[in-house]
Amino acid sequence: MEAPHYARLDLFTGGGESVLSAALVDGEVRGSSGELGGLPPPALFWGALGVFRPGRSGNLQGAQNRRDGTTEVTFRYPGDTQVRYRLQGRQIEAVELLRGGRVVEEVTLERGEQPPFPVEARYRHLGERRELRITLEETENVESFPPDIWEPSR
Repeated sequence: MEAPHYARLDLFTGGGESVLSAALVDGEVRGSSGELGGLPPPALFWGALGVFRPGRSGNLQGAQNRRDGTTEVTFRYPGDTQVRYRLQGRQIEAVELLRGGRVVEEVTLERGEQPPFPVEARYRHLGERRELRITLEETENVESFPPDIWEPSR
């Protein structure tokens, strides 16, 4: 991840074959999903990293404090699409993508002792019954990557 606007995800099989390569550049997802189906929209992709970034095309629809101490913030997008964030304090607990008022995709996060990143992110596409779990084992600060890393289809 290169703060504040770039992230890259590469998934491999146990044998080292590439299954998915994707880069998130500002509000655009670039890459190929291979046999995994479509890639999550940018708001969910960022949400899996614990980053609140609804994007420029989202319009704030509303926010409400819930009895359990969380806050829900909802953004509306073109095409009857909404993204709802559930926050605990200043940290994201979940991000949901709604179409026609129904949750169709979601990301839930598990927080650990070491902010800012979640220790686990679980992405679920409810209609296609797919799930991806990303578990953080370690972080390492490195020098910036060359610009072509943000074009995974090359």
